[in-house]
Amino acid sequence: MKKKVSLFGKEFSVFALVAVAMVTLASAALVPYLSNMVTGTVTAESPMKQEISLTEGNWQTNALSLGTMHGGGEKTLYVRTENLANKSITGNVTNLVTNPNGVTCADFISVNVSTNNGTVYDLIALSSCTEPNANTVKFAYAPEPNTWNAFQVDINKIVVTFKVNAVGTYNFTSQIIPEVLP
Repeated sequence: MKKKVSLFGKEFSVFALVAVAMVTLASAALVPYLSNMVTGTVTAESPMKQEISLTEGNWQTNALSLGTMHGGGEKTLYVRTENLANKSITGNVTNLVTNPNGVTCADFISVNVSTNNGTVYDLIALSSCTEPNANTVKFAYAPEPNTWNAFQVDINKIVVTFKVNAVGTYNFTSQIIPEVLP
C-alpha cells in the first residue's frame, strides 16, 4: 500500500515528496561546485615601432623640430625602426616630405641614406624620389615590400642637402604599414 501525505489540502505520494526532496538537495549540493566566470583581455598593437632623433640616441616618437637652416644647407636625422614581434613582419615603408608651399624632387641636391652604418645611397642620384602631388615628395630607400626579421632593429641615417632656392617648412615623415596576411 502506498502511503500518502496531505499537504495544502491535496494528497501526495510520500515517494514523490522524497524524490523531489532528494533532487532539490542534490541540486543545492552542486551549486558550490559550479565554476565562476573568468575574463581575459589583450590589447593588440602594431608590431613595428619607429622613432626619430637628431643623433643616434634620444629617440622619440613625438614630432621632432629639425631647427632652421638657410637654403643650400644640410640636415641630418636618424630614423630607428624596430620589429617588436617574435616573427618576421613584411610591410611597405612610406617616407614623405611635405611643404605647404610646394615641394619637388628638384628642391634637394642629395638625400643620402645608410642603414646600420652600411652603404650610403643617394636617393636623388638613384631617382628614388617621386612626386605624388604638388606639396609632397616620396622617397623609397628600401625594397617594397620590405621584411624585418623577428626583433630586427634598423637605424637609418638620413642626410638631406637642400638646393639654395629651397624655402618653406619641410616636414619629414616615415611610416611602416604591415602587410595583412589572409
